[in-house]
This record gives sequence, C-alpha cells and structure tokens, in this order.
Amino acid sequence: MYDRLRRRGALCFADSHDRQRPALHDSVSRDDFLRRHGMDAAAAAIREGEVLDEFYQSLLERAGDFRNVLLAIEHCARRGKAAGPNGLRLSDLDRYARHDLARVLGELIISGEYQPGETRTKRISKGGGRGFREITIQDANDRVVERAVLQVIRPLTESQYFDTNLGFRSPGYPREDALALAERLSSDTGRWVWISEDQRDAFDNVPIGRLMQAIQRVIRNDQLCNFIQRLAQTSRRRGIRQGGPLSPELLSLYNHTYLDQWWQRRYPDVPLLRVADDILILANSMEEAHDLHGALADQCRSIGLLVKGTAETSIADLRQGQATQWLGYPVARGERGLDVSIASRAWDKLADNLQLAWETDYPEAHAVDCVDGWIGQQGATFREQDVQEVFARVQRSLSEAGFEVVLSPGEFASAWRKAHRESWIRVRRNLLVSSRRCNGSAVRSARQHFSLAASLRLRDEACSTVTSRSESPRRQLHLYTDGSSDPDSGVGGWAFLIVNEDSPLDLTDQQAGSHPRASNNRMELEAVLQGLRAIGEEPACITIKTDSEYVERGLNEYLPIWLSSRPDSRFKDSIPSHPRLWRRVMDAIGPHEAYCVWIPGHSGHTENEIVDRLAGAAVRDHLTQCACALDTA
Repeated sequence: MYDRLRRRGALCFADSHDRQRPALHDSVSRDDFLRRHGMDAAAAAIREGEVLDEFYQSLLERAGDFRNVLLAIEHCARRGKAAGPNGLRLSDLDRYARHDLARVLGELIISGEYQPGETRTKRISKGGGRGFREITIQDANDRVVERAVLQVIRPLTESQYFDTNLGFRSPGYPREDALALAERLSSDTGRWVWISEDQRDAFDNVPIGRLMQAIQRVIRNDQLCNFIQRLAQTSRRRGIRQGGPLSPELLSLYNHTYLDQWWQRRYPDVPLLRVADDILILANSMEEAHDLHGALADQCRSIGLLVKGTAETSIADLRQGQATQWLGYPVARGERGLDVSIASRAWDKLADNLQLAWETDYPEAHAVDCVDGWIGQQGATFREQDVQEVFARVQRSLSEAGFEVVLSPGEFASAWRKAHRESWIRVRRNLLVSSRRCNGSAVRSARQHFSLAASLRLRDEACSTVTSRSESPRRQLHLYTDGSSDPDSGVGGWAFLIVNEDSPLDLTDQQAGSHPRASNNRMELEAVLQGLRAIGEEPACITIKTDSEYVERGLNEYLPIWLSSRPDSRFKDSIPSHPRLWRRVMDAIGPHEAYCVWIPGHSGHTENEIVDRLAGAAVRDHLTQCACALDTA
C-alpha cells in the first residue's frame, strides 16, 4: 500500500540483446542473476501457456544454479549467525571454499538429494525474571539451501501479497513503516479503535498439509514443492522447521492464503495490517471492534492458529486516550499523531542480542553493533523518551551482559536523532505526500502506482483490491509502447497501443509519431507519455508493457523515490536523463493505478511487434517527408 520509497542504486542500461537473456543464460553474471530471474518471472506471467510452464519447470534448476547458491552463501555469511551442530561458519570460508560449497550444494538441490541436518537449540533469558526461551540454530548448509530456494520463489510469493502485508518482505519493511501506515490509515478513515493481536506460537502450529496446498497454488513445480516440504517439515505433523530463512516466508504465505484473503473478501472496507504474525485491525467503534475480534479469533482457530489476547486485552479506543501495544511499541494517540514509546520487550530483546554477541568471534564489536541496530529500530520513540535516561539504561545493559564497552553520549544521541529523522519523520512525510498525490485516498500510494511485485498480478488479480473498494469498476487497460531512433539521421519514432481487457480484440487506440532528433530512450518514454494522455483522466487500472529496460526500471524502481522528492534540485539530481519528460509522465499518471511490466523485444509478442512496426514506420515516414521536401526545394 504505502512503500518505504527508499530503494537505492544506479540505473543500469543493457543493450537490446542482453535484455532478452534469461537468468539461466551462461553470460548472465552472478550479481545480475536475481534481477534477471525476477524479469523472467514477469515475462512468463504475461505470456502464459508453454512459456509459463517452462518457467515453472526450471525453478528447481534455478534454485540450484551456482550463481544463485553463491549469492545465498554470501548473504548468510554477512548475517554472521552462530555455528550449527556441524560447527561450520560461513564467515570462515575463503572465496575458493565458498565456490566449492556452492557447486556441491547446487548439485544436491537440482538432483533433489539434499537432506537437512540436525538443529541446535540455545536457551536465552527473556529478561526481567520471565524465564527462558529457546532459539533454533541450523547448520550453515541448511541456511544456504533455504536461502537459495527463497531467492527463487520470492518473486512468485511477493506477487500474491497485499500491500498491507508488511512482514518478511523483500527488501523488508521496518516497524516504523507499519506504524506510519496505521497512523495514515486511521487519519484518513477515522478508524481509531485499534485491535492489536498476535498469533500464539504460529511457527509451531502451522498444519503442514494445508501449508503445502498454499505453496502448490503459487509454485507449480512438484519437485520444488516436495523439496520445500522436506526443508520445512518437522518430526510432527504440525509446525515449520525454524532457524532458517525459508520458514518466515512460508508462514507469511500461509497467513496470506487463509487469513488475509479471507478477511478482504469478508471485510473489504476494514483494514487489516499484518507484520509477520502481529495483526492490527482498524475499527470505527468499540462495538464493531468486538465483532471483528471475534471473527479474527474464529478464522485463526479454523486454520490451526490461535490468537494470544482477548477482546478485553486487545482492543483500545485511541480517541479516548487509551494506549495499546503493537510491534513491541506502546502506542497512544497524541496531538501530532501517534505517541510511541520504548517497550519492556525491546529492552529484553537488547539483552538477548548482547548475550548472543558472545557467540561471535569479536563479541565487543558485535555488542556495539547490537546497540547501533537497536537504536536504529527505536527511531519512532525519540520524541517521547528522555535521551539521557535511555543512554544510561543501555550502558547498564552492556555492563550486565559482561561488556566493558563505554559508549559516547553525544554519538548515541546523534544516532538516535538520525534514526528518528530517517525512519520515522521521512516515512510519515512520504506517506503524506503519496496520499495527497492520490487525491487523499488511504488505499492508493506510490507503491500501488509502480511495484515489480504488483506487476506480476496481471489480469484479474492486478487491481482486485482497487476495484473492490471503488464505487464503480475501473477500466482494465493494457498500454503497449515502443520507441526507436535511426542511428544515422537521429530521427526518433514512438508508438503506443491501448487494449481494453474487457474486450481484448478491440484495439481502443493506437498512435505513432516522430521527432527530428531524439534518442531511443527518449522515444520509449515519449510513447508512454502519449499513451497515458490518450487514456485521459478517467481513472483506470493500467498495465504498461514495454521492452525498454530504461522505462521499466525507471517506473518500477525509481518513480516512488521521485514522487517523494518534489523539490526541483533533488528531483533533477535523482533522474539520469530527460527530467522534464519524466515529470510529464508523473503528472499523466495522477488519477490512475499503473503497473509496469518488461517484455522481451522481438520475441513474437503480437502487440509488441505491432508498436515496434508503428514506431519504425514513423521514422521512415519522417525521413521520406524530409527527402521529398529537399527534392521540392
């Protein structure tokens, strides 16, 4: 729904031949493998038929691809987890050992012969005399294999999730994002009666049979599904094997299939936000809240999960000055929005992490990193807390954990202030900017304008949420665009084709034009602009389909950043080329829900071939007119 709007990186332009190479192509680099895989998933989704089947059948091979497994090793090594039962630490392996491990694990994944090992449990104090809890530590090999599988299935699972599912996502959503979204939704809808719930021991109670049904709906590859079941299954019939990267994604998919979708069908106008197994429902009144809590508890019970609280403990009317806890934060409604404080659970979490620091090779350095990370997660609380008191307590926690580290009060306050500014003030401002650009609607945002995950929800799923909440159904349009430029003369041509999804055989509109001197990228973008202008201002759900990587990456990855960067200087600095044209495209998007999908050029895609011929013909017509004018002269 509301995006973090903080994706970074530089635009990378590939030539037309390179753009068409799938992830499994030998020439695709390791660093580019996952991006290509995501593009393959998007391209397969729009092609359907044999192309889609071929993509699904290649999933296990993609999971075991050397490049994918090596990326998984490097990711897990950076996480620096403690060694499992076999004693292997990925951070101890040099480059050559990592390459050898990637080859061996990749072959075992592809053959389906990999068997997960034993796990190690460690007791961690809950703090405050509340006893202990057990954490599960897997072997490094198991973590790598689960990560490799996760990297391959994530483009498919991400395409299913609603924008109010903010847990276990890629690149991930901090708690501040979820709090800011809840604040914005409550402000826009007036729903200040909050139902804050948590699922009890969710990982240990997920029914494996129903989980596999949910997985098979998304991943249509029996070999990979069976492999995932082997990685996830415990010795019992219930519960997901914990300690690895895959289990959070499986729990999220299970909740999406059997809770989120059910809720949206039954209560389409009642927001349900979910961060992993933490749930927040926004109600209008206490009476409605009690009914909604009962419905939530019944549905969770029917899918094998239980909620921890009751209606009396979980419902709070923030309009009456009551406070509640969500995501580990005590939350109340203040004059300037939400007032957020540090919870006792946050202090317990800091104590846990400091104890775990002794498991690393450099405990004191890791303890300082733990404090830095903890402060980075408390940005929303800066305004309501006394900095000196919090600093003193953090210093005391270090001492109680056995560390002799002395922190700098000035650096501590500066880091906390920075976290407040970047992870709370900026997120809230971005949400406000997005909602204002979307006519103040709480259910539209920059994320709904452009999202690679959303681009996979083509056809019926792409705009089901928007349509169900609108007073009347929006038009479902496909906008095909292409641009070209003659290398000798520099003459450019553009073309677009609009297809109404309700009557796909009816070509609503098609146009082409030329420019006396323009680059290929400029014409690709011009085609998008002219197509949006031809659609008009009547709100529509538009799927933009282009073979231009420049346009696709600009729309999917960078437009949300530009939407939140309205000052001219910053706006111009963030766009690699044609800033004025990008600004016109942004203005033309205004009333619409838009998603962009990259499709391979010159690959037999009928509509893409049509606009390609139209753009080329526009260039030739322009050159012919110029030649005739010279002959006449």
